[in-house]
Amino acid sequence: MTELYLSYVQKKAEADRLAAKAEKILSQIINSIGDDSDLLTTDEVARELRVSRSTISRMLDDGQLEYTRVRTRRMVLKSSLPTKMSKI
Repeated sequence: MTELYLSYVQKKAEADRLAAKAEKILSQIINSIGDDSDLLTTDEVARELRVSRSTISRMLDDGQLEYTRVRTRRMVLKSSLPTKMSKI
């Protein structure tokens, strides 16, 4: 039982180190994108394009909009938004 617990603790510590490293890398990527090309949430994109959030989700699922994941959120680069919505 002690060996099993020790193995668990070691694996948990390694997972925590990897998560911290991944978060640091993600932060660097987001910072390198720059101020003029903000990341927008799906709600913000929906407001910007004057469509529903479900329409934005469908566009993301269909590959019509590029996005990146930040934790569990799908974030869209403002510079990648269409200037005008066409029929979907």
